[in-house]
Amino acid sequence: MPLAANAERPFDDVRFLGIAARSVDPIYDGQDFGLHVALLYKTDNQPARLAHLAWHHIQIADGAPDEAYKWDQIQLGDINTKTVASWLNKRRAKPDKIPYGFSVTGDVFERGTDEFIEPPLGMGLTCATYILAVLRHLGFPMLEEHTWPEARPDDLAWQVGILEKLQENGASAEHTTALAENVGAVRFRPDEVCGAAILPDWPIAFDDASTAAAEIVQFMGACRNAENGPAAT
Repeated sequence: MPLAANAERPFDDVRFLGIAARSVDPIYDGQDFGLHVALLYKTDNQPARLAHLAWHHIQIADGAPDEAYKWDQIQLGDINTKTVASWLNKRRAKPDKIPYGFSVTGDVFERGTDEFIEPPLGMGLTCATYILAVLRHLGFPMLEEHTWPEARPDDLAWQVGILEKLQENGASAEHTTALAENVGAVRFRPDEVCGAAILPDWPIAFDDASTAAAEIVQFMGACRNAENGPAAT
């Protein structure tokens, strides 16, 4: 079992830093369901919290995990996971206004101050690349990003679907117009980031992340079916 529910392994059992995922409704026709990923962290005697990019300009650093999330420990060692958890905890009262987008260039946090660097118009992060950006900034690159393929057909469908939802839900015309030019960018999927996060020996290449991701998707699909009941026929 790649992840565990709170009932099986309480969120508060996380040792400083974990990865959490929940299923979400599909974005495009033909997609069974999507995934949303977050960092699960705990410091001192505080309760476990979530840090994640929930949507366009909605970054949550003090979220209480709900029962829909499944989680596992991130394999970085106690010293490193405590470093990340402390960084997240320090920032939880001051969430960043991060745009939703398909790519960014360079570091997204200032060295020294840790302040978020506003990207060029049309660029931004997803729930998955927010996690990659935080870990990369702190010196823990998760993925061998150069091993990822060009956008796959379902990546393109997902990007178009996200663009439409941003247009429907109040994102500025300037942002969505610029974002449209970035459809086709390499996509680091939530299941790939989730799968890589629980593997040892970072950074993880695409093939290994993809294998782990397939297990995550299968597991989360089974959980979704168990929670929602079988699909109508």
